[in-house]
Amino acid sequence: MTSRAPSIFTEFWIPAVTFVLFFLFQSRGRMSELFLTFFAIAVSALLFYWYDRVGERYLFFLGLFIGFVIEVGFRYLGYQQIWTEASLFGVPLWLPIAWGAGFVLITRLGAWIRGLQITD
Repeated sequence: MTSRAPSIFTEFWIPAVTFVLFFLFQSRGRMSELFLTFFAIAVSALLFYWYDRVGERYLFFLGLFIGFVIEVGFRYLGYQQIWTEASLFGVPLWLPIAWGAGFVLITRLGAWIRGLQITD
């Protein structure tokens, strides 16, 4: 855990822009699933490198688990998207990782919007 205070730039805009780039890469279909997975892992690691709050890693893994259950569960129930490269029970490897990072970013954004000061 680091003691430096996060700036709005590192806490929201850098991860947001990075994930927009990620989804642009994914939508173009020119990057492999493995490259996109490593990219999602790197962006997620940067979330915790810039500023790591108590409980955010738990939140990340909770989002990863819930994302996995929802994506794979809905796929087997018949509500599915078609993924051209999907090696994790029919969904891409990077998708649950994106869910986990999304849980962390949405929580941070909600705290920032409400003006909450989170102390560790």
